[in-house]
Amino acid sequence: KSNPNPNPNPNPNQVHNNQLLSFFSLERGDTDLAAVRKEPYTLPASFQWTDVNLDSDVECKELYTLLHENYVEDGDQMFRFDYSMPFLRWALQPPGYRPEWFVGVRVAQTQVAFIACTPALLYCHGTRVQPSQPEAKEDEATSSDDEPSVVEVNFLCVHKKLRSKRLAPVLIKEITRRVNVCGIF
Repeated sequence: KSNPNPNPNPNPNQVHNNQLLSFFSLERGDTDLAAVRKEPYTLPASFQWTDVNLDSDVECKELYTLLHENYVEDGDQMFRFDYSMPFLRWALQPPGYRPEWFVGVRVAQTQVAFIACTPALLYCHGTRVQPSQPEAKEDEATSSDDEPSVVEVNFLCVHKKLRSKRLAPVLIKEITRRVNVCGIF
């Protein structure tokens, strides 16, 4: 008899365990703050990291334009998100936000890529879920119940003409590094 299940893989999670996120460790052992890289990741020549200041109308307008022209759209280019500047400020500046988590990439004076994250509290069925924290040393304070221990990454955007430059993985690594520097793993 032929197998009615065309998937020969008996473990459905095996596929997910071999995905592209090879630079992330899902093991809790990688939570040593001293081991976190202190310097930003290297970008191609003429590209530079920038912290996007959402309180600046000029920089917020640049972000708005980048997202409007290069963020989510359908294949026919008929539908795309059009987030207003007030919405971007509201979505990216909740209580506890950190300006260094608004990461941009510029070429000359032009904003060409962006990624951001915001602090979050994690709940499951109404109960606060607190991921395990790195072991605190005796002289270090532990996080309070009000302090976020997870972040939500959003607005990953690379200019359409630069998508072959592989900036997205570097943006993800850099935002992860910046979050890890703050003690969130």
